[in-house]
Amino acid sequence: MKIKLLVLSLFSCMAVMAAKTVTVTVKWTFEEVVEGYNHDNKILVFVDGKSIGESKVFKETDNASYSFEVAKGKHSIKIVDYSFYEGKWDIHTKENQYSVDAFYEGEINFTANTTINMLFNVDKESSEFTVTGGKITAAKGVPLTVTWIYKNVEVGYDHENRMIVYIDGKQMGTSAIFAESKKGSMTVMVPPGQHDVVIENYAFYEGQWELHSIENNYSVDAFYSTNMIFKKKKRTVDLVFDIETLETTPTVK
Repeated sequence: MKIKLLVLSLFSCMAVMAAKTVTVTVKWTFEEVVEGYNHDNKILVFVDGKSIGESKVFKETDNASYSFEVAKGKHSIKIVDYSFYEGKWDIHTKENQYSVDAFYEGEINFTANTTINMLFNVDKESSEFTVTGGKITAAKGVPLTVTWIYKNVEVGYDHENRMIVYIDGKQMGTSAIFAESKKGSMTVMVPPGQHDVVIENYAFYEGQWELHSIENNYSVDAFYSTNMIFKKKKRTVDLVFDIETLETTPTVK
């Protein structure tokens, strides 16, 4: 009789534990992978700042999947893709000279089993994420929208470019890629308060990204720094880089 009661108690505890956790499945793949660059890759998962596991190794073009358990409720989730290149594992980011930022970071309220889909497009240099089952918590902070365009771009020199925004020395975001003659835009979330803001434009030239500066033999310094106060209202910085006058004109609101 005691043994039966013990077994029933164990099953009851397991049922309670199961009711308090959900299964999270991460699915990811890379599109438009160049022949010869289909690297081995894997993901590491962090929940509330703690590493909770890593996937097995897949090829970038595989439909990869990794599952883990997490307690119900709101959690900070970070999923980082690592690529095996030249004998070592690198975080697959633009900063590390890869074509796309292959990571996800956000807060999710887990109320049921959840799937996080990550699609990384190498050609477009874009990352797309969809979450089903759980609910993404709105990003905290004040929106800072940065827009920019180059004026008087010469024919044949309409380079691809992208913007990187730093807040107090920390990289907050990298934009999509635009032609210099087209208006670019990106938005990052900034904590309330007073912060140093640095905005740098990078041009893609001869197979690599480099800071668009006079020091790097470009015609204009395409960067801007300032100190801004963020309260509740959205802030904007509009930058015009004039190739002919060699001037950068900022408009801050």
